[in-house]
Amino acid sequence: MILLDYSQTVIGSFMAMSKGGGVVEEDMLRHIILNTIRQFRKQFTEEYGEIVICCDHYKNWRKDVFPEYKANRRPKRDSDPVDWQHLFDCLNIMRDDLEKYFPYKVVYVEGAEADDIIGVLVHHYKEVPTLILSSDKDFMQLHIENGIDQWSPLQKKFLKGNPDTTPYAHKGYKL
Repeated sequence: MILLDYSQTVIGSFMAMSKGGGVVEEDMLRHIILNTIRQFRKQFTEEYGEIVICCDHYKNWRKDVFPEYKANRRPKRDSDPVDWQHLFDCLNIMRDDLEKYFPYKVVYVEGAEADDIIGVLVHHYKEVPTLILSSDKDFMQLHIENGIDQWSPLQKKFLKGNPDTTPYAHKGYKL
């Protein structure tokens, strides 16, 4: 199974396309999203199976438990040329379209981030060869399971690493 970290992958593609300038037409963004998913499916389906698009919910449980979770992102976004609200609105519309009109499995769970969904699926389907499509190195802690690979769309390479050296390993955290 291929687990696509939807927001991280699409925002990364958007930033590369806009060169950080924050201007990409909505139709072009839709094209980028569909083409990126199609490209990954073509590249990896034979070895890993079908894509599961794992999406962040706008409100996640971490903010209830840790109010300061990602709190420093909002001030940075306010001074950024990217219209983040418009980008998120587009991502949400496209997520709904992917679920409704395309043959992809889309997982969107109230209160959960894609990280949570990916972690649960990796542990629940241990016997299935799995590819995580994300540049997020926090997923390296899941590499402890057999048959788990990770492709970084940002670096365009497989990420390999020791799960014990991930950013949170020293604190004893596990996904």
